[in-house]
Amino acid sequence: MWDNICKNAFQSYDITTFRHNGPNNRLTVYNPKSHGVLFLKTILWYCIRSMNDHERSLLKKINNRNFGQPLSIKYDENIEVDLDYILCIKELCFLEECLSTVHSVVEIGGGYGRTAHGILSLFSGIKAYYIIDLQPVLILAQQFLKHVLPKDLFKKIFFISVQSFNSLNIQTDLCININSMQEMQECVVKEYLLFINKQCKYFYTNNTVGKFLPSMCGFEETVSSKKAIQSGILHEYFNIFSDEERQTAQKKFLEAFKPSVSWTCLKHAECIPWPHYYQALYRKQSQTDC
Repeated sequence: MWDNICKNAFQSYDITTFRHNGPNNRLTVYNPKSHGVLFLKTILWYCIRSMNDHERSLLKKINNRNFGQPLSIKYDENIEVDLDYILCIKELCFLEECLSTVHSVVEIGGGYGRTAHGILSLFSGIKAYYIIDLQPVLILAQQFLKHVLPKDLFKKIFFISVQSFNSLNIQTDLCININSMQEMQECVVKEYLLFINKQCKYFYTNNTVGKFLPSMCGFEETVSSKKAIQSGILHEYFNIFSDEERQTAQKKFLEAFKPSVSWTCLKHAECIPWPHYYQALYRKQSQTDC
């Protein structure tokens, strides 16, 4: 094997860069470009291994998590898990006290529905769940949630297109937005915050705390990455791997996502495993604590 490796990896290289993308990828460090799945599954393994018993018990109560063939690992005989539902459990544990008391939820940007799946599976007190999203994404969410939820829980969900958002006249207990407001135009984010301020009691946000250059993480600059940098309400660049810069960005995040001055931040925390994400739960000052 090493005869073959030497013929291919050690014949031509630059000694000044050989540890970046050269022979060292065969000596000590896997090449992330060719071993990306290994890196991701390793993250999954560490995340599930670090979960406490309560988090694992909640995870097991969400049925049909593997529908759609996600990239997952089988941690033991009882737990097969992917990153989406690890993140979901972490988020729901952060919100657990609040979710145990509220009766209605509106989710802005629900994606394919994993958060709705988790909440409706674990919190029986939820009577109505509204998902606002783009029409093609709503169709995907409808199909997914119809497969993974029993009929009595699926009936609690109302799918609302963004085109119908302005005419939406509902009062809900909790509004959730996860990993999407940083991808919207700033004016759209502010419109949603106005809606939350008028029609919701609690607001949970889990989004990035700013922008970073694609090159910092080995991404190629694309049309999408350029648009992403221009989106959202937090536009400053920062080093996501610097504690000092990240903590400064987190403080700005907490102010930027507050729907208005009449709201109080009840709790906030970093998000595992991504260092550039942050989460916070706000409450209207006129409301009692969760």
